[in-house]
Amino acid sequence: MAKYRSYQICETDPDLLDEDTSEITVSSGIIDVAVHRVLVHPFIVLRRQCQVNAWSRKSHVLPFTLVPVVYKLVTKQKIESLIKGLHGVLILDFTTFICEGLISVYSGLPSYALHHQEWNVKLQHYAVKFIAACVTAPMYAAAVQLTVQTIRGRESWNAVDFLKLVAGRYSVWQAPSSGHPLRRTMPVWIIAPLYGGYVVLRLFVASSVQWRLFIWSKHRNERRYRLVPDVADHRKKDITNAYLQTTNVSIASSTRGTIGNIFRRYVARATALVVADLLLYPLETVLNRLCVQGTRAAIDNLDTGVDSIPTVYSFRNPLQCASSILKSNGVSGFYRGVGAVALQVGAYVVIFGSTKVLLSYLDLEDRKTEDKD
Repeated sequence: MAKYRSYQICETDPDLLDEDTSEITVSSGIIDVAVHRVLVHPFIVLRRQCQVNAWSRKSHVLPFTLVPVVYKLVTKQKIESLIKGLHGVLILDFTTFICEGLISVYSGLPSYALHHQEWNVKLQHYAVKFIAACVTAPMYAAAVQLTVQTIRGRESWNAVDFLKLVAGRYSVWQAPSSGHPLRRTMPVWIIAPLYGGYVVLRLFVASSVQWRLFIWSKHRNERRYRLVPDVADHRKKDITNAYLQTTNVSIASSTRGTIGNIFRRYVARATALVVADLLLYPLETVLNRLCVQGTRAAIDNLDTGVDSIPTVYSFRNPLQCASSILKSNGVSGFYRGVGAVALQVGAYVVIFGSTKVLLSYLDLEDRKTEDKD
């Protein structure tokens, strides 16, 4: 990696600004929701159900153990068992987007920041993310409950049911007690900062990894088409921002290059999200268990895939929850259901692999058409 140290991208790089690709950028936003929310949601359902189940015999650390369980779930409950709670996740995303916009407008803080910008800009952006996450934390808790709660014996939850759960979550402020199970629900003032910290940490890790991968991919692509000189010895040759600004003619200047550039971004983003999920998996496990505490939600038993079991916890704070997981199951208890992340990676490979083949085919057809003309 030493040979890439001298490679930098200037702030006016068209690959970062996308000034002439507004239509493609809007389309990519829709594709982003379709890939990272809709298509990935079944794996999130499996993952969360494993995370909140402290009594299962199988941890499902390996993806192969989930395959027969998924088959039984789909056979018994149809495909609805893997897409439950999707409307709650989409409502949460939309509400978070609105909250971030309002916070940015009335506070003057940036609602968007690139990884290569100054730290004060990024910290201000993280503040917006943290505040918005704290505001929507009860909605996230309700979304987790709908995601893990079984649909066996009743119709699927709809948007009205979700909004009712959200309203109930916003009304819980008192500390959890050891009495009635419904009084054990975690209050807003415990869930909010924990969820806000999780959102900020996930954003920081994902953006850092995505930026590094994008830089490496861009450098590799430009060297492939001889758009930058050989920099095998970075100590002798220094590629400055001015040089890049004068020689960066390529990839974003044509529609074909722009689509390829957006494709690389998607691959980098998907990889970055997987890395962030793996690093923050223990924190997510604690957060999701606290979200279902006091709900008495019955979840699908992923040991058998044919019945359901209740979830009853009595934690008072996140530290007690983490300590309980460590004592009961050890470190592996924090990684229950991580095999679903591996299945998610497999889905990414299929999606992006087929897309790359399709783009290569279209590019080849375009080249043949140009040669004929």
